[in-house]
Amino acid sequence: MRRERDSEKTISGRFTDVVGSEDVRVRYEFAARLSYVRDGGEVAVRRFRTVLLAAILVATSATAAAPASGSQPDIAVESVSVSADQLVAGDSETVTVTVANRQTSEKAVSLEEVFIRERGSYSNEDVYGRTSTSIGSISPGNSQDVPVELSIDKPGEYDLTVYATVEDDDGIEHRVSYPLDVTVTKAVIDWDISTTVQSSASGTEGDGEGEGDGNSNDNSEDVLAVDVNNFGTAPLEDAALNVTQGGEVIERALVGDIAAHSSATVEFDPDKFEPRPARFTLEYESVGGSYTDSMLRDLSDTLSDDIPGEIRLTGTETSQGVDGLTIQGEAANIGGTDVESVLVSVQNTERVSPTAPSGEYFVGSVDASEFATFELTADAQSEMSSVPIKIEYIVEDERVTTTQQVDIDAAGASAVGTNVQAAAANAERGPPGGTSGDGGLPLTTIGLAIAVLVIAGGGFTIYRWRNP
Repeated sequence: MRRERDSEKTISGRFTDVVGSEDVRVRYEFAARLSYVRDGGEVAVRRFRTVLLAAILVATSATAAAPASGSQPDIAVESVSVSADQLVAGDSETVTVTVANRQTSEKAVSLEEVFIRERGSYSNEDVYGRTSTSIGSISPGNSQDVPVELSIDKPGEYDLTVYATVEDDDGIEHRVSYPLDVTVTKAVIDWDISTTVQSSASGTEGDGEGEGDGNSNDNSEDVLAVDVNNFGTAPLEDAALNVTQGGEVIERALVGDIAAHSSATVEFDPDKFEPRPARFTLEYESVGGSYTDSMLRDLSDTLSDDIPGEIRLTGTETSQGVDGLTIQGEAANIGGTDVESVLVSVQNTERVSPTAPSGEYFVGSVDASEFATFELTADAQSEMSSVPIKIEYIVEDERVTTTQQVDIDAAGASAVGTNVQAAAANAERGPPGGTSGDGGLPLTTIGLAIAVLVIAGGGFTIYRWRNP
């Protein structure tokens, strides 16, 4: 077998290493001469000599770059950004790496690879993200953004390094790096369902599958809004929701992606549901797996047809006394839900004002179809025929304020007024049984005097009989 003569090949390159911290680096430039001989199909290395051309201490705060030396390119990783504020174990996030071929370069370079590895490691097991193919060419003065999917399976604090490898026109590879520190949290899947009935002019929406086809229903002003709330740290992707009652699928809809600590809403036709428990089943993907979870929610309160509670004053009576006007009655809840914090008061106007002791009256809670009594006192001018009563209460977490006019009872007020006038007239005439017109003693006085004389005479006679 023919033995070929010795051959030589020269290899040159450079790399940057970290010394102490990311702010201090050493850049090595080297040249190697390889002597080898071909023996049939095998290559035997005869000599391998490496010459260290330079070891330069480089101080940098953000960018690890390879300055130009002769005709070598001046490349750098200018910036690194992560798509999410926090990484979740087992999930992937996009890291955008900006690689620049600076203006000082004399030639274009081919960006071959970008990968992310644990700092200080040279093992592929510690690589957490890598581009799969050659990316493209970067001419001097230009840069290119490269997306890299970063995925770490275990939670913790990670000191990483982003590497970018380029090749120049001479076929020599150059590698630059950039520090990246990330915190990976434990994946927590936690979602919940909340339902409300809302007004919507556009009707309902769904995906058009099965009986719950979700077609637009312009005849309905109300929609059943279902909120899918993601309380976990992991995103829910490609989520789909099925709603069943009595084992039958009533509605289904595509929800889409739900980021961590956010929510998505789908709308259904409330007329398709009954006011009883319904099962909500969510199919989704998260942290590298597919999941199907379900939960029961009672729609009785959501779909209730009860009319909201409302307070109205009934059975009112008014009476006018010397101290003012008294108003009594009932605060009746004529609605179908309970009412809380009911307060009635006399509204202060130019001709009516609240007075002590009951210018306002706190009724409290009034259940549906129940009532509670109240009493108010006011000062009203004589020409007033009604008194404005202010009513305040809370129903279904909403505060309501309204005013109701209460008629003043004219007959009662007249009767009371007549009694007052009669009392005043009697006070002017004096007490009953007064003196006659001729100024003589009253008859009652004379009668009393005669009675006293008779009793005294009888007593004296008995005394003399017992003591002769």
